[in-house]
Amino acid sequence: IQNPWEDEVVVRVSQMRRTISAVSELLRSQNQIEASCGSSITPLLREIDDLKMDFEYLLSGMSRATNMARCESVLPLYRRVFNGATCSESLKGLSLVFYSLFAIFLFAIIMITLRSAL
Repeated sequence: IQNPWEDEVVVRVSQMRRTISAVSELLRSQNQIEASCGSSITPLLREIDDLKMDFEYLLSGMSRATNMARCESVLPLYRRVFNGATCSESLKGLSLVFYSLFAIFLFAIIMITLRSAL
């Protein structure tokens, strides 16, 4: 079973990668841009490189999060928590409540019966 949003995330991430790479390649023609603008773009290049590194770090985190959120990872935990709570513990708890209420009812009937006998 696949996460429904995983395909969209992959498409968007690849688009962002292409955009950052395109901007980075465009700015690599540093001499022409500096000649046209009349100022140095070296700080901008450093920021673009930092942005690429941060983006790759973000992508690795997203990949780990996507792998953790896969149905194959979540479903066993979900079954263990909710199946255990709803199928076994709740039945045990309800049976204890039933037995307790039955015992209270039984003792109440005995007390009412014995009181009228005196």
